[in-house]
Amino acid sequence: MAGQTGGGKQIIGFLGVGVNYFRSPKFIQPDGGWNALCGCPKNLKEKIKADIPAELVDKLPTEETVTDLKTLKDYLEKSQHP
Repeated sequence: MAGQTGGGKQIIGFLGVGVNYFRSPKFIQPDGGWNALCGCPKNLKEKIKADIPAELVDKLPTEETVTDLKTLKDYLEKSQHP
């Protein structure tokens, strides 16, 4: 993947975000910040758990909690994710 996206070129389908961006107060601010995040990989969630607002930690599913769009929708509704 690094070879495909290297050189500063914009490549359709690839979005790189540094882990420290999750710690920024400007984290996807125009889209609603943390409330816009509706899932992330388990290993990433563990890395940034201290930075996730406390009220959203249990509402943010991982690949272990949801497996498809239906279970994602059900999980978000059940957990009352914003």
